Amino acid sequence: MSLTSPVFLLFLCATALVHYLLPKQYRNAFLLVASLIFYLWAVPEFGAAVVFTVVFSYFAAIGIGKRSGKERKIWTAVSVCAVLALLFVFKYLDFFTDTVVSLLSVFGLSAEPGRLGLAVPAGISFYTFQTVGYLADVSSGKTEPETNFIDYALFVTFFPAILSGPIGRAGELLPQYKKPREFRYENIRIGCQRILTGAFRKIVLADGIGLLVSRLYTDIPERSGAELIAAFLLYGLQIYCDFAGYTEIAVGTARILGIGLRENFNVPYAGTDLGDFWSRWHMSLTSWLRDYIYIPLGGNRRGKGRKLLNILIVFLVSGIWHGAALRYILWGLIHAVLRITEEILPALKGRPADKAAVRWLKRIKVYVVASFAFIFFRLDLDEAVTAIRRMFTALKPGGFSGAFLSAASLDIASTFFWYAFYLGTLAASLLLMTVLDHRIVKTGNLNPLETFSTVPRWIAIFFMEASVILFYILTSGSGAVNFIYFGY
Repeated sequence: MSLTSPVFLLFLCATALVHYLLPKQYRNAFLLVASLIFYLWAVPEFGAAVVFTVVFSYFAAIGIGKRSGKERKIWTAVSVCAVLALLFVFKYLDFFTDTVVSLLSVFGLSAEPGRLGLAVPAGISFYTFQTVGYLADVSSGKTEPETNFIDYALFVTFFPAILSGPIGRAGELLPQYKKPREFRYENIRIGCQRILTGAFRKIVLADGIGLLVSRLYTDIPERSGAELIAAFLLYGLQIYCDFAGYTEIAVGTARILGIGLRENFNVPYAGTDLGDFWSRWHMSLTSWLRDYIYIPLGGNRRGKGRKLLNILIVFLVSGIWHGAALRYILWGLIHAVLRITEEILPALKGRPADKAAVRWLKRIKVYVVASFAFIFFRLDLDEAVTAIRRMFTALKPGGFSGAFLSAASLDIASTFFWYAFYLGTLAASLLLMTVLDHRIVKTGNLNPLETFSTVPRWIAIFFMEASVILFYILTSGSGAVNFIYFGY
C-alpha cells in the first residue's frame, strides 16, 4: 500500500474516523492493529521479523532497567547485538559472504558463496535503528523501560513511519501515546496540507523528474557527457523530492491522528556546506548517528585527529546503513572525504558574514557535489563508473540541448500537446517548489502553505491538487511509483 495511492487515503480516512470515535483507552490498541494491517498489507511475508523485534526489545529493555553497572552494560550490548543480528542476516549476510569469497579468490583460494537470497524486509533499517536507540536510551537512563506493551509496540510499528521513517525517539513519542488525544480541526487542516505537499513533491516532481532521469540513464555507454551530467543533476532533485515527499506525508498522517513525528528535511540544498547539508537532510538519521555513534566515540572532545576519524566512521556507517553494496560504501566515503576536507579547510564552510552571492555559489556547490555522490544510489557500481567517465570524456558542443531533447522524448503520450503539458507543468511545479522551499528558509515554518496569505495559499493548493491528479494518471503506468527509500 503506497502512501500516494487512493487505497492509502481510504485507509487513512477510515483509521482516523474509527480512532476518534473509539473511547480514548482503546485508541492505541486500535492504531497498533491498523499499523500491523498496514505493514502486513505492504510486505506480508515479513511480519514475523517486525514482531520479533518488538517482542524481543520490549523484554530486553525491561531487563536492562532491572540491572546496573557492568551487568547493565553487558545486557545492553547483548540486546543491541541481537536486534542488529536480524538486520545483518536479512540485509548484509549475502554481501558479507560474497566479500569474503572475493577476498579469498585474491589469495588463490576458492569457496562457495553460500548465499541465502533473502529479500530485505521493508523498513527494517528504520525500525531497527529506532529500537536500538530506545535500548541505548534505557541503558543510559534517558528513558524508563516502557511496561505497556501496546504503547511500545505502537512506538516501533506506527504505520506512517515504519517503512521509511522518520526515525523516532522514545522520549518524544511514548509520552504522546499516553496522553488523551482530542479531535482538533487544526490537526486535520495542517495534516492535510502536509500530505498534499508531500504528494506534490512525490507524484509531480519526483516521479515526473524520474521519467526524465530513467530516459537519460538508458544505454549509458551511448550517452553523451552532457546527457549524463543532466541525469545526475536531475536525480539530485528527484531523490530529494521523493524522500522529502514521503516524510511530508508521514508527518501529515501522524498529525491527523494527533501524533507529532520528527521533521526529517529542512531544505537541504539551501545548505552552504556539507555539514549544513547534513543538518537538513534526513535529520532523524543524522541526529541518530550523532547521538549514538559520533558522541559515544568521543565526538570532537578528543582532538582534531579523533574528530576526523569519528566523521569517517559515521559516514561509513551511514553508507552501510543505506545498502549492502560497495556503491553505498563509496557514497559514504565521498561524503566523509568532503566533510573532512571542510574541517581541514574552514574557508570551504558557509559563514554568516558571507555575501549573498557567495552563499548562493556555496549552495550550488553543495547541490552539485551531493547530486554527484547520489549517482551511486541510482546506478550499479559498473554503470556509475561508466557514467562518470563519460561525463568527462564524451562532452560535445551543443550537448545540453541534445540532452534536453533526449530526456523530453517520453513514452507517456503520443501528441505534442501532452509533451508540452507535461514539461510545462513540471517546470511550473519546480518553480512552486522553489517558492515553498524559500518560504521555509525565510520563515522557519516547515509547513510553508501556512506562511502564504489566503488567496495565494488557495491558488497554490488548487495547482498542487490538479497537478497531483493529472500526474498520477500520467505516471501511474510508468513504474515510478514506489518511494526510493522503500527498500531500505
